[in-house]
Amino acid sequence: MMFSSTLHKLVTAPLIKPARCILLVAFLLVGCGEGERSYFPFNENMVWGYRITILGHIINLEDHRSYITNFAVVDSGDDPALIRMRHDGELFFYGETDKGLRLIGQGKNATPPTSLAYVFAYPAAEGTTWNRKEKTFLLERRFRVQQVPVSVEIDMAYRIEATNDTVSVPAGTFTDCVRIRGEGKVEHYISNEFGTIHIAVEDVSWYAPGVGLVKTTRKEISPEETGIDGEYIKELEFFDDGSWLWS
Repeated sequence: MMFSSTLHKLVTAPLIKPARCILLVAFLLVGCGEGERSYFPFNENMVWGYRITILGHIINLEDHRSYITNFAVVDSGDDPALIRMRHDGELFFYGETDKGLRLIGQGKNATPPTSLAYVFAYPAAEGTTWNRKEKTFLLERRFRVQQVPVSVEIDMAYRIEATNDTVSVPAGTFTDCVRIRGEGKVEHYISNEFGTIHIAVEDVSWYAPGVGLVKTTRKEISPEETGIDGEYIKELEFFDDGSWLWS
């Protein structure tokens, strides 16, 4: 109910003015617990640029770019929240509790997801675990002369494996990164002709303190002959912390 209340107020709440924004960001960082570093920064106007590569399809998608902006910190009345905007204008609404950060809405109408699951659970320490329902988006299957996408709901189990990884990406080398691994398996019935396929998903992401997501690798695999495995690589190419707006 708390997230429903927060989401309801997001679409009408006023944007926080600069002076209040600075205070709120400080509150958010402290709110994660003393000594907790921000692996999902709320700094307004921060921008990330990512290079995305998708392998395994008929036509590999290489050197695709995606951009994310912290569009606004919002005073929802109950809990601080963040609106992020993708390069295509899609909006993502995030809410925070002492247990972690959740995606609570998406799109111009802040449509709630079917399952309010954590994107990043607290504490940011080895052994922290959480679950999230997702859909496959890389896997394809052979259907006669075509390749057909396989979008199947899957239960993913996430775990923080490390907090001191060093990761090199086009944007540079980042230390003290949190490594999060997600794994899931599901069986999906196709038809009498094609039977059931078995799907395994592995997702590994690295978050740098003060920066956020720097790299993700994801694999969706099916051992059946009809399955075509897919691989997704997302790497930080540049980022701007937005501090120039306050100088």
